[in-house]
Amino acid sequence: FASGGNLPASWYGVGASQFGTQDNALSFAGNNPGAYVGNTASFLYNGSSWSATPSMSTARAYLSGFGTATSAVGAGGATGPGAKVTSTEEFDGSSWTNGGALNTARGQLASAGASETSGVVFGGAEPSASNKTEEYDGSSWTAGNTMPTSTADPGGNGIQTSAIMVGGNTGPATVTLEYDGTNWASGGSTSRGRMANVGTAASGFVAGGNPSATNATEEWTNETTSLNVKTLTQS
Repeated sequence: FASGGNLPASWYGVGASQFGTQDNALSFAGNNPGAYVGNTASFLYNGSSWSATPSMSTARAYLSGFGTATSAVGAGGATGPGAKVTSTEEFDGSSWTNGGALNTARGQLASAGASETSGVVFGGAEPSASNKTEEYDGSSWTAGNTMPTSTADPGGNGIQTSAIMVGGNTGPATVTLEYDGTNWASGGSTSRGRMANVGTAASGFVAGGNPSATNATEEWTNETTSLNVKTLTQS
C-alpha cells in the first residue's frame, strides 16, 4: 500500500463505487465522529485527490455501495441509533436520483456489483444481525437465497454473480462466504475492517474507516514480474 490523497473529512461507515478504479471512484455518506447522524456528501477520487460531487438526498451512514463512478448505487444504512432505512439512490456521473427501496431496512450491510443495474447486498443489522441477500436490477430489489450465517458489518466485493463476504462483527471475524449469483458457500479465512474499498486485486484503494476514525487513503498496486530475456546464438 502507498498513501493517497486524504478524504476531506474523517468518516467511517462510508459507501463506495466498489467496481471503480484507483483513479476514478466515489466515496459517499458516512458517519461523523461523535455525531451518529450520517451525511450526504459525495466525493470523486482521481488517483491523487478528492473533489466534491452532488450530494445524496438522504443523510446516512453504514450503507452499502457498488458500481462505478458514473453508474453507482448507495442503499440502506442508518440515520441514527436504531434508525435503519430502505432508501436506494443511483449516481449517473452528474447527480443522485432515488431508486427502488430495499425489501428490508438495515445498516452495516455489504455489497458487490458492477453497475447500477447489477448489484447485490447481504448481511447487515436490522438491528439484529441479518443473513438476507437482495439483488438489484436498476429499478427494484429481489430477495435471493440467505447466507448460512447472520452477520453485521461484513466486508464485500465482486460482482452480482461472483461475490465475496468477509468478516463481520458477529461470529468469527475471519469467516468468508462466496456467492455465485444463486447460492452461498464457505470460502477461505481472512478479515477486513470498516472502510470504502474499490478496485481489483491488481489495483485499488481503501479510504476512511475505524476504529479511530480516519481520513487516510491507501492505494494498492500488485507486484509485477519483469523477465530479463536474452537471445542465445550458437557460434
